[in-house]
Amino acid sequence: MDAPSTELTVTALDRLFIGASAEAGNHTASLDYIPGPMVLGAFANLWIRQHGVPQGNPRREEFVELFHGSVRWPALMPDGGTFIPLSVQVCKYGSRRGDPACLANSIDLLFDPPVDRCPHCHGPMEGSKGAFIHARRSRVTRVALETIDGRERAKDTMLYSRDGIAVGSVLRGVIHGSHPWLTAIAAASDPVDLWFGGARSVAGHCHGALVTAPADAENPPDSDVATETGEAQVDIRAEAPCIFVTNDGRPSADPSTSELAELLGRPVTIARRWVRTGTVSGWHAASGLPRPMEIVALPGSVWRLRVDNLDPTRLAGLRRGIGLRTTEGFGAVAVNPTRFTFPVRGSAVATPDPLMSRLSEFTSVFCTSPTRRWAGDLLLESSDRQATGQPALFSDVVEHRAANRRLKEGQRHVLRRAMADLDAGQLKRLALLLQNAKGEQ
Repeated sequence: MDAPSTELTVTALDRLFIGASAEAGNHTASLDYIPGPMVLGAFANLWIRQHGVPQGNPRREEFVELFHGSVRWPALMPDGGTFIPLSVQVCKYGSRRGDPACLANSIDLLFDPPVDRCPHCHGPMEGSKGAFIHARRSRVTRVALETIDGRERAKDTMLYSRDGIAVGSVLRGVIHGSHPWLTAIAAASDPVDLWFGGARSVAGHCHGALVTAPADAENPPDSDVATETGEAQVDIRAEAPCIFVTNDGRPSADPSTSELAELLGRPVTIARRWVRTGTVSGWHAASGLPRPMEIVALPGSVWRLRVDNLDPTRLAGLRRGIGLRTTEGFGAVAVNPTRFTFPVRGSAVATPDPLMSRLSEFTSVFCTSPTRRWAGDLLLESSDRQATGQPALFSDVVEHRAANRRLKEGQRHVLRRAMADLDAGQLKRLALLLQNAKGEQ
């Protein structure tokens, strides 16, 4: 039986800048998910804020057990977002234009024979590249200015942009393994403050909620194991980058059959594979040093295994991760996944967020980007005053600023209600959501 797990849900209060790789151009891309090493680092930072640095700390063994022991920290995926498995065939042109009928006729080679033409539009089919779809991205653009003849203008070649995960995004993952510290956080029911990614002085703030799940809550039934001619067929699909090496330590695109045999208790052969490789690196914030670059099998890679006389209960070992650095979320796999179908954008079921109705009120009366930034700044100032115990902004001060801005009565009304009804955290999140909402220029 698998160990108890903890479901982690993270809500982005700021934009999240999750660096994909070092870039020298004027645009910086971002991952659409939070990788496992970053989740481990955020919780290590939380532990240090609560108990102090581990060096010379009487609770150092707890820190080592949590972050260098048996707990497996997951990558966090946004609601509704997913990698397209490499075992999927898609319509070459219909998938690029997002044609729902073409997407619905995609072929998963784990279950269906290959086809040359799209059943809907009869265009050519091609193999998936493992793209991530349905992510909520936010792009920030900045420009350096120079003064010429007393007037400011944009400097040539000094326009910069940066992608990130949008404010309000909800990301989820499952922490495998149990620990009293995690159980205590889940029992408290209060969200914890976590920071992810770059520019953490002005971005990266999230609320994290933990819920303890029963053992085997996510395990599919043993009947999912298919058999042919006395052999068991097991399909595994990478849900995070996987670091594999051969028996002599060289990088490999396939999992080690000796490791698989040890986990499953029987000899294993790889019958089919759909794999793309890449590299991952990163930055270790605690030491201020870059992480080593690793050659990985990218998320969406798929392997079909053949196992003699498989005991289905041994599949739990695969679900805890395979390959190297599984503690940091590498090597997470889905075992015997169901047939892949393209999710409909916005189809993910989410808990209604009361701030979303507030945001709709604001965006309906503050229609332009400049007025939304102004209103957001006012809400942030009110939030900071509440958080630091300072007196709230007097109504006459707010009214004076509103008059200078020539706000209409409807705009003043939603401002008054928000500052009267919401606490500091809610005001800050509403301000960030409002400033992130695109409006007229």
